[in-house]
Amino acid sequence: MRNRDWVCLTVILAWLSGAAVAPLILPTANTVDLTRMFARPQWALWLGADDLGRAIALRVISGAGVSCPVALVVVAISFSVGSVFGITCAWCGGRLDFIGMRVMDACLAFPGILLAIALAGIMGPGLGNVVIALCSIGWVGFARLARAQTLSVKRREHVLVAEAMGVRPGHILMRHVWPLVLAPLLVEASFAFASAIAAEAGMSFLGLGVQPPTPSWGSMLREAAQFLLIAPHLMLGPALAIVSLVLSVQILGERLRAYLQFEHRETVRP
Repeated sequence: MRNRDWVCLTVILAWLSGAAVAPLILPTANTVDLTRMFARPQWALWLGADDLGRAIALRVISGAGVSCPVALVVVAISFSVGSVFGITCAWCGGRLDFIGMRVMDACLAFPGILLAIALAGIMGPGLGNVVIALCSIGWVGFARLARAQTLSVKRREHVLVAEAMGVRPGHILMRHVWPLVLAPLLVEASFAFASAIAAEAGMSFLGLGVQPPTPSWGSMLREAAQFLLIAPHLMLGPALAIVSLVLSVQILGERLRAYLQFEHRETVRP
């Protein structure tokens, strides 16, 4: 791994650690102190204070306890549902595959984030509804990738030999198909995690995510936008948090994809 990769991994682990300790510091992060309203960044307040005198640095760390778990849950559900759906359609083929493709095409016919916003708006604000809305669009990418990879793998010699020998389909899928399909799905999961972080922040910015006083990066940006001219430092913390985490995950995802492609070339080299 390069130095850049280590930096990205450190950033990701730091934010995940912040998400783990977020419940412990949440009461302190919500403490109001009107004597330090709009305080500039200083030694005691690394990122300054907001319009209620709350420490922005503590609120940014607490916000990781919202954004990171939501993104992990969304990726886990989308990964599971999409993988099973795509592999099943590709393996069974025929009418089931045709219907499955039409379902995926129908989901892709709508702009993803707009569909998620519409669903969250119908169901109402709250983290649970945000997760449902993001999962409703997130599974399609995994399903299409799983289907394409399964169609490629099921025609390989070792799978055809296993079928000719009468091996059960479930055993073939678990032993011969799933390990080869898993690697591209893991790369897709890394990009989906970054997209989920950005999408959750966007929905919280619109007021559809977690409600005050619980902090989230998107809601902090919404509050900071009201005081942009008099206290621009309010946007610094949540903006840096989103950019650093999303960028780090994207870089490591690209690194993982390049590594897997290299391993594949080495495997198939005559």
